[in-house]
Amino acid sequence: MTQSEFQNIPIDVHANKLVDWLISRHHCTKEWPEKIALVRQKINAAIQDMPEHATIGKILRDASPINYFHCVRIVEVLKETEADSKNFLGMYGSKRMKDWQEILKLYQKDCLYLAECGAILARNVIYEVPAMKRLVSKAEQSMQECQKKETGSRKQAQEYRDKFVHNCNQLGIRLENFDPKNANHKPPSAASIGNQLVALMSQELPEIFKKIASKSKDVDEAVSFYRQFLKSTIGLKEDQEKTCLGLLRLVIDKGNVTAYEWKYGEAPLKVEPPVVTYQFDQDPTDLASGDGSLDLDADVGDIDFGDDIQLETGDIDWGGIETSDDVEIDFSVDNLEVETCGIVLEEDGVEGGVARNEEALSLLENPETRNFFIDELLELEGFLIQRIEEKKTEKPNEMMLSSHGDTLSVETLEKYLRLTNQVLQMFNENKTKQLLLVRESKRYTSRITEGLLQNIKLAKKLDYAAENAIQKNEQLQAEISSVKPKIQILSKQSRELQTELAKELSAKYNNRPVYITGGL
Repeated sequence: MTQSEFQNIPIDVHANKLVDWLISRHHCTKEWPEKIALVRQKINAAIQDMPEHATIGKILRDASPINYFHCVRIVEVLKETEADSKNFLGMYGSKRMKDWQEILKLYQKDCLYLAECGAILARNVIYEVPAMKRLVSKAEQSMQECQKKETGSRKQAQEYRDKFVHNCNQLGIRLENFDPKNANHKPPSAASIGNQLVALMSQELPEIFKKIASKSKDVDEAVSFYRQFLKSTIGLKEDQEKTCLGLLRLVIDKGNVTAYEWKYGEAPLKVEPPVVTYQFDQDPTDLASGDGSLDLDADVGDIDFGDDIQLETGDIDWGGIETSDDVEIDFSVDNLEVETCGIVLEEDGVEGGVARNEEALSLLENPETRNFFIDELLELEGFLIQRIEEKKTEKPNEMMLSSHGDTLSVETLEKYLRLTNQVLQMFNENKTKQLLLVRESKRYTSRITEGLLQNIKLAKKLDYAAENAIQKNEQLQAEISSVKPKIQILSKQSRELQTELAKELSAKYNNRPVYITGGL
């Protein structure tokens, strides 16, 4: 191989192995870190006294840290700014110039600048730039997550507000000046919702019961068929016939009459129903008593009457009445004359004809009779279901033996069953059940109110989470905006340092091409 051919063979050095390569080729020693510490001290002292110059200011602002090639550029600028201190021998009298020239000499001794620049390049390539890029990548990923969280939180918050409006509309609660699309609109207060529920209960329950009583007339034929079937199969006695679906038949015949009439068999002359009058003057969820009643069984402790009370005692004054041991007192009332003063005594029982308390409630309003009414409907429903199954599975010859006069078709029985289910379904409507529970318990009214407003509370929490996601997204964006310029500056400095090192090494090997691989 000729000298010219050898001269053209490139030298490839990996960036992270550059310092070891320099030491192995005896360009610098292993003790370079201790020697470079003195150079760093002199650089830190020299930059404290620098002339005002745009190039020097840019070098000091962008360089991190200042390396040998920065010092060379600073000396070139000082040759212009310190030209007045140059003597006829070409020496500079300026302390600034002397300090930086001394720094360059210390760098060049034992090729300290090559070792330091190689270490800086390796650190930038392996650690600094990749770490910043990972930080930006992680921040961008977090931004995407924040955006998803914001979108999801906004959507869920809107769903909770819509659910609140839907539930209120189901119960008939008015929502004045409340827009579910506007997160800043305030819903009605808990007291307002509680009072509206009480008013709805008083206004709408009677109408609902009236509709149920009217709908019950549709099952009259089914009731008659059931009673006739029992008569023909098991033979109902007179008392059994009266009690068979008796309450249901009473509602069909007379409507939603009072429980008094069901109990005593006659309409009352006067009805004094209990009235639900409780109101919410404060947040119903903060009430000390759940149902507004007085607990008579509460433990109030022993009553302290004090220790200073003295009872005065003395002889009883009998008003001058003289008693004798021989006189007997006649306690009989045979000869006693009583002045009645116009008082009329009534006999016990229901002859007064006044329905009070629970007896004054209608059959469907009274919890006991309402449950009894529903039980009878369920009894009728169960019978019809069983009879339909029997009709579908019986053979023609078996039907003649078991019908006992039952000539109804399966279609007719299914019609009866459908009408019965429609009456039962009216009790299972959410609004009806809620209003019934509101009537029975003030505590439950508070629970309904709290359940409705819980949707608004959850919506506010989700709105708060969305706002936090927006703030975090802005912080991440600011962080990315501050890191990306640093990456660009550091990458540019690393490429420049890579190029300068390649030139310096090429000069040491008679201008052979040197390539530092693994860089940026």
